[in-house]
Amino acid sequence: MGVGGRGIFISSANFTEAAQHRNIEVGVRFSSPTIAGQLTTFFDDLLRHDALRALPTNAATASSVTAA
Repeated sequence: MGVGGRGIFISSANFTEAAQHRNIEVGVRFSSPTIAGQLTTFFDDLLRHDALRALPTNAATASSVTAA
């Protein structure tokens, strides 16, 4: 997740209720525009080459993706 080009936060966190109570997650935050830009480019390239799939932004669609 980018923060206005000033930094970036990358995490394994799952934002489900179950995950909030049972999982131990890890994340890292970089407060560097240079690193934020490099990581944003890296993930954009993965999306562009179909190495990652963008998830839908609304909950109704997201639940159908999870079930697939």
